[in-house]
Amino acid sequence: MWNRITEFVKNKLSEMIPYTIILFIVYLLVSSWVFAFRHPWATDMERFIHIGDALTFKKISYKEMRGDYEK
Repeated sequence: MWNRITEFVKNKLSEMIPYTIILFIVYLLVSSWVFAFRHPWATDMERFIHIGDALTFKKISYKEMRGDYEK
């Protein structure tokens, strides 16, 4: 029984890895594009720093992103 389970998981997992990677890349691209459209004033480095916010589709205010070093 255990051998059948491990064989099934091995076969299905090896088939699913490329699709999972492709899905993550597409999600990363879409979320980055949405973040760039929402924040056209942000530089590429600011977008990179806030990649976590981009992945969760959060909107960051101008003051929150640039407030500390523009004084």
